[in-house]
Amino acid sequence: MTRLRAKGILLGFWAVLIAAPHTSFAQTCTTTISAGASIATAVANVASGGTVCLNAGAYPSFSATVTKSSMTIVQPAAGVSQSQVTISSVDVITSQNLKFQNMTIGSTTIGTGSAPAVHIHFTGIKFTGAVCINSPTNVNQDTLIDSSTFAGLNPGCTEGRVGVNGRNANHSVSSGIVISNNVFGPGGCSDGIQIVGDGQGVQILNNEFVGIKQGSCTAHSDPIQFYGARGTIITGNYFHGNSTGIMSGDCNGSDSVVTDNVFVTDGEYPDQIVMSGSNAGTYNHNTFGNGARMRFGAINCTLSTNVTLTNNNVSGGLWLSEGQTTSGFTITNNRGVGGSNAITGTPTYVGGSSPATWAGWQLANGSVGKNAGNDGKDIGTLYYGSGSPAAPAAPVNLRILP
Repeated sequence: MTRLRAKGILLGFWAVLIAAPHTSFAQTCTTTISAGASIATAVANVASGGTVCLNAGAYPSFSATVTKSSMTIVQPAAGVSQSQVTISSVDVITSQNLKFQNMTIGSTTIGTGSAPAVHIHFTGIKFTGAVCINSPTNVNQDTLIDSSTFAGLNPGCTEGRVGVNGRNANHSVSSGIVISNNVFGPGGCSDGIQIVGDGQGVQILNNEFVGIKQGSCTAHSDPIQFYGARGTIITGNYFHGNSTGIMSGDCNGSDSVVTDNVFVTDGEYPDQIVMSGSNAGTYNHNTFGNGARMRFGAINCTLSTNVTLTNNNVSGGLWLSEGQTTSGFTITNNRGVGGSNAITGTPTYVGGSSPATWAGWQLANGSVGKNAGNDGKDIGTLYYGSGSPAAPAAPVNLRILP
């Protein structure tokens, strides 16, 4: 790929309860082992649904297939912190029903090139190596990477800190891979997430991508990179201080659904979404700040087709490159990209003209674009991380019953 330098009574009241993602690590220990012991042996011996607790210290690599009938947990013992338990690497091969939580882990592999691991969860992990997820068959494999950190990492099995490989299988169902509530960056010479081999239906939800810069890196360093992804769902993410956002210049990111994200350029490269090829996706309720823009064209392959742009707030506008036109596009109720019911003017935000926080990108009362979407909601994102999303519109035609 040519490198592009570039993510109670409801009668008079309307209340919204916002619950931040929460992860509980409190589990009763079934068995407890100490530093240097084999975690794989302990997990194999514990009853399904049990909990293996680890005392503080370093543990050898876990490399085993262990099949349990219900979720079996590996976690620190009581009073032991994430940083006090380290596992040099984890390869679950084709295990089933395992969950690792609240510890520090090096490189990690889930599944093989020919068979998946099923019901594998990693939660609250400080990853010091890349994660490789294999999705080689047409099943919902229930893989979860949640509430974890990926700072300063180099590539693993792909160019991503999390690499998803569909192994070019004929997928007709979602893979069941969810990557949520994580922080990717800062630092490192790798993509945040790279999907290759026709990975199907990966969900990238509520993550923060920060400080992923191309700089002098030879490997791609994009927050999200597609080299064979279909039906990816990218929702509720915060991209800031990166070189790019979502990079798919090779006709390898079809049918993506991109909603409720905030993309903020630091000025190095304005194009925070770069897409080419057919079925180039649906983009709804995204905010592009500080001059960030969207680009569609025949970048390294063919022109984009079947693009839907609705309710986006795009400060840097739309770049149609390589002769791209909007013929066949659906464009409505956006700011900065034309189309029908276009919104003009400069919005104001609760966090000022250039908000420094995720929550700051909510439109202020009275702003351009307030309640101007084709759904009656604000244009741009409706999700602000730990901040408070805009409340839904009050109900109309309310009938009060006796």
